[in-house]
Amino acid sequence: ILLFTPVIGIIPGSLIAGRLSGRKVELGLVPLGALGMALAMPIVVWFPGAPHKISFTMPEILAGANFIITIHYGALLGAFLAGFFSGIFIIPLRAFLQQRLTPVRRGAALAVQNTLVAIATIVSWVLVIKVFAWANPKYLLVSFGFAVFLVTIITMWLLPNFMLRFIILTLGNTVCKVRISGMENIPERGAALLMCNHVSFIDTILISAGTSRHIRFLLDESYYSLPLVGFVARLTGFFRVPKRGHIKAMDNMFQRVREHLDSGGI
Repeated sequence: ILLFTPVIGIIPGSLIAGRLSGRKVELGLVPLGALGMALAMPIVVWFPGAPHKISFTMPEILAGANFIITIHYGALLGAFLAGFFSGIFIIPLRAFLQQRLTPVRRGAALAVQNTLVAIATIVSWVLVIKVFAWANPKYLLVSFGFAVFLVTIITMWLLPNFMLRFIILTLGNTVCKVRISGMENIPERGAALLMCNHVSFIDTILISAGTSRHIRFLLDESYYSLPLVGFVARLTGFFRVPKRGHIKAMDNMFQRVREHLDSGGI
């Protein structure tokens, strides 16, 4: 039952991931799913409460055997949450892979992906059964949860787009409800130049909520002196707009923008 519970949790997790993504690939769900899995694994072993025993007898036609099943509802909850957040984690990644690939290469890439997943599953079972057989299962699950959390932090640092999308997803569904129209005008591939009216200081968040593609915005140089704004701008690849009169710096900025557009960016 404990092994089957995560499978049940994947179903609603996948459905909610599709609901939150809407008509785009929402990479902001990946850190949320990873953090959820990292927190759910310790619940499996350290949830308070005593286990419950359920006994039942099979019909005589099936030999009438007696069975006793030990159930810990806290462990089942943790296993369900682990499966739930794994569905939130895996759906945007698979959708992102299919979106980025051309239709000609999509089938081959998915075949390679499934092969690698199968190999990783087998290797994991071998490690758990053979290599880590001496380890306490409680500490083993907690270690896996910590490893998932650590990999998530490193990924968000090395791939700032994941962190930016996570912030956009959080603010877009808590602080303000974003309604998007005309999203089909933003191409899934190729260069595009977005021209928007400057309404507020969260324009970048609102505009990024309209597409799953990574947008590199232009930001006035004076804002780079602000600690938080400057840090986020550097981390997510904003283009620094120099002050008036700095002709050479302005030409360099336009050159970098052209190179970005020539490479198919937004």
